[in-house]
Amino acid sequence: MRAMNAQYVKADTGVGGGLLVNGLVHSGSHGMAGEIGHLPIALDGPDCLCGTRGCLATYI
Repeated sequence: MRAMNAQYVKADTGVGGGLLVNGLVHSGSHGMAGEIGHLPIALDGPDCLCGTRGCLATYI
């Protein structure tokens, strides 16, 4: 039987996601795997609530 890999992305009031690796939920070393809302996409973008600039969440 093959293990399943998948990525789930949610865009609503925020941006989030989840990862399924080899059939198991992957949480990452800090429990934040799949959290893409605070991924910087523009170095000179608008300020984000997390303290960084240009996060994906500021554009969605």
